[in-house]
Amino acid sequence: MRILKLTLFIIFPLFLLAAEPFTIDAFLLIDQSGSMKDTDPHNIRISAAEYFIDLLSQDYSKTLKHRLGIVNFGDKPPQTIPLTYLSPEGAAKLKNSLKPLDLGNTSFISALKEAKREFQRGKGRARKSSSSLRMESQMIAESFP
Repeated sequence: MRILKLTLFIIFPLFLLAAEPFTIDAFLLIDQSGSMKDTDPHNIRISAAEYFIDLLSQDYSKTLKHRLGIVNFGDKPPQTIPLTYLSPEGAAKLKNSLKPLDLGNTSFISALKEAKREFQRGKGRARKSSSSLRMESQMIAESFP
């Protein structure tokens, strides 16, 4: 019985590792409110977004066609880059679009609503997974002394 338990303990995690990979659709919500001049004077949010694009695009393949969109938000109308395939060209396009902006005051609600609208627009190419990620440099800056 001990051998059976030990075998299951060793083999079961291997089944989890062999789980079918899935394609990801995600939106990166970047706070571009005026207060970012004070809370993120070095534009860490832009570097963090570039890192995230690099990380997700490394897993892009013929079978894993990940897509990423960007919502730059404040209380002014959000500046949105729609879902873009993370091929080398798509990743470069997204990274080239990143720049600090001043879009007024912070409005998370408008950013979430915009991401939802964009997910619905991209629904024609249905995916197994959709998520919305919020990058806020203040949280990042607090993590690194």
